[in-house]
Amino acid sequence: MTMTFIILAALALALGLRYATGFRAQRPQHYVASTPVFDIREVLKGPMLCEGVIYGPFGRVTTRFVAQMHAEWQGNEGRMTEEFHYDSGTIQHREWTLKLNGDGQIQATAPDLIGVGHGQQSGATVMLSYEIKLTEEAGGHALKVTDWMYLMDNGAIMNRSQFRKFGFKVAELVATMRPLPAVLSKMNYAAKRYWLIGASEGLGRALAHKMSAAGAELILSARSEKRLQSLADALPGPAEVLALDLADSASVAAAGARLGHVDGLVFLAGVYWPMPAQNWNGAQALAMADINFTGAFRVLDQVMEAFLARDAGHIVLTGSLSGFRGLPGAI
Repeated sequence: MTMTFIILAALALALGLRYATGFRAQRPQHYVASTPVFDIREVLKGPMLCEGVIYGPFGRVTTRFVAQMHAEWQGNEGRMTEEFHYDSGTIQHREWTLKLNGDGQIQATAPDLIGVGHGQQSGATVMLSYEIKLTEEAGGHALKVTDWMYLMDNGAIMNRSQFRKFGFKVAELVATMRPLPAVLSKMNYAAKRYWLIGASEGLGRALAHKMSAAGAELILSARSEKRLQSLADALPGPAEVLALDLADSASVAAAGARLGHVDGLVFLAGVYWPMPAQNWNGAQALAMADINFTGAFRVLDQVMEAFLARDAGHIVLTGSLSGFRGLPGAI
């Protein structure tokens, strides 16, 4: 009996310490003095891209996703739409209605929320708690969610969320959110020809729509010719499909031979498999280096000679926030 009591007391102490020192121990007042100041009316506005992973209850990544977001505000009331594309092929839509009170408190509603979500902006952070009803395909469960968003100095947002059922964590989300590159949104694209690499989904797809609407002629590249063609058909301006495999030098060179004149390129391609060192996967690690890093040089090799010859050319290379700060449980 004494040993049983000791074991139970130790378990209770461990759980208490985890609650007091873990994710749920955070409070908005802990971040009051942090900067830059996270004003959701200024930070969550316009077109944005969210990319992330969802960890299951055993700490392994179960889902990857890319989401396109758009938020607009009228005073202290905002509306934000989200379109999630999961690696399973599932697409999910959500529309938030947000209200910011004078003391920084936030009220949030959405069709799949149960009741009203409540949160607080404080310093460089925003916290939001709510209960969400999953779709029937996902089990139809009601989960309690706590979102923490942290604003970085470069304007990107780190998002960490936990999903709980009966107090037990069943999933965790880690993601980045960022606006479309400001340098791209301010340029004059009329009569300009741009090569977009990684255009078939996510940020590349959203950027293609924005640049095409601004008057640019686009060359769209990625591996999936079908996805690229569906994008080209949906754009308001002229677009050419140029499928390639960034990991294959011959494929990139063949695309470069067909490219013709371009005024600029935007490199948005990349793959990512978060893995702890204990779950090392050499093939995936090499693929990340070969596509995200070496792939960019393969593309640059197709345009640099022409750009230097005419002393003109616009190059945009995008990267991940994990290049500045590592993500939990990932190399």
